[in-house]
Amino acid sequence: MDKVVRFSVSIQKELISEFDEIIDKKGFKNRSNALQEIIRKYVNDQSTDKKNTYILNIFYNHKMAKDISLIENSYPCSILSSINAHLDLNNSIKIVTLYCSEMMKIKIEEKYKITEGVEKITFYCI
Repeated sequence: MDKVVRFSVSIQKELISEFDEIIDKKGFKNRSNALQEIIRKYVNDQSTDKKNTYILNIFYNHKMAKDISLIENSYPCSILSSINAHLDLNNSIKIVTLYCSEMMKIKIEEKYKITEGVEKITFYCI
């Protein structure tokens, strides 16, 4: 196991209370474990040359976003897979798995964002 470094942080009482509620809901044992995961994710997200695995969740109106699947064909080396699920008569979710650099993830995410009918995009770095 890597050597652990202790440090102190000053933070507003209200903010730490909200943080404690969130980490409790997420199932973290303590603040240290939660902060380690947050810092690890931040460091990964800031790396522009290293490749990471990303999951994009794209919520869209499938009646308006007719060309959404064309994006996948434009990035065959970065997009590993995608799954579509119809949520109701108008709305769908597309789950896209990427393996690429942060810069490429941003480029692909922007392509989805400007697609007509796309309402919301969330992503996770694994």
